[in-house]
Amino acid sequence: MIAESLKSLYEDEWKKYVDHEFVSRMRRGDLPIENFKFYLIQDSLYVTEMIKAVIRSAELMPSDMAFQILSAVILGRDKGMETHAYLEKELGVEGNGRMTMTTYSYTRHLRYSSTVGWPQFLAAWIPCMWGYSEVGRSVSSSPNKYYRMWAEFYASKEYADRVSVILNAMDRFNGDITEIKDYFLISLKFEQRFWQAALEMESPI
Repeated sequence: MIAESLKSLYEDEWKKYVDHEFVSRMRRGDLPIENFKFYLIQDSLYVTEMIKAVIRSAELMPSDMAFQILSAVILGRDKGMETHAYLEKELGVEGNGRMTMTTYSYTRHLRYSSTVGWPQFLAAWIPCMWGYSEVGRSVSSSPNKYYRMWAEFYASKEYADRVSVILNAMDRFNGDITEIKDYFLISLKFEQRFWQAALEMESPI
């Protein structure tokens, strides 16, 4: 599996991402709720731009791959969005907010990747989608009901099936892994920074 090969190249960076302090504190239930609310706002902003990048990248994909990915991600994202909307309502998150520099930079990385080629975009996108499946399983036993509810979607079979579509698409890449590995690594770094920005409540731009 191409994704496994990429992950093995950057195993230490992957662990810094999925075992970040933000994740650990969600799992323990001692993450301050204000930090989680901050994360939810930035995540909504990220997802909006991510979907645009997916659609843009689909233009460069083989037609069957584009159909499978768009069907899995665009048509199958309602449950996750419902959970997100419920949490925002329960926690009193109001308005869309403004991006932090971290969110802005990460989404521009995805935007750029989506114009280069579908293998480059998938390599840049996989850390987010695949990593959240692992994070979801880790946090799903949290004593905090809000963190547990958030995690249950990412730990679900529905989400795992969605990720499988993306990983299987990545396996269709038959080029040199050096052509795509930097896109994967940069996204890993951004994922780490995304958690850290929520811990620090980074100022919006």
